[in-house]
Amino acid sequence: MILFKSKIKAKPLDTEFYLNANEIIVPTDFLTSPPHFSKYRQYRNQTEKSREIDKAIVVKEINHKYVIVDCYIRYLLCRDYGIDKIPCRLIGKEDS
Repeated sequence: MILFKSKIKAKPLDTEFYLNANEIIVPTDFLTSPPHFSKYRQYRNQTEKSREIDKAIVVKEINHKYVIVDCYIRYLLCRDYGIDKIPCRLIGKEDS
């Protein structure tokens, strides 16, 4: 669901690749303890001002699936702005 209609670029300098939002797994820890609204609002205001997502979402590949490790608020912003291709940076890989 798109919450904001502003045109925001999602091409941070640290981007290694792009994933569709449905290819990214959000860990239960992130879902059960969402970021405080004031922190979300701070990042949203920064994004509105710069008109771009400033950092790639940090993911780890686990059994050929991509799990968010860091930058969850930026992931939420991408989703809320309707950005289809989420900029990602890989920090590791695990196979079982």
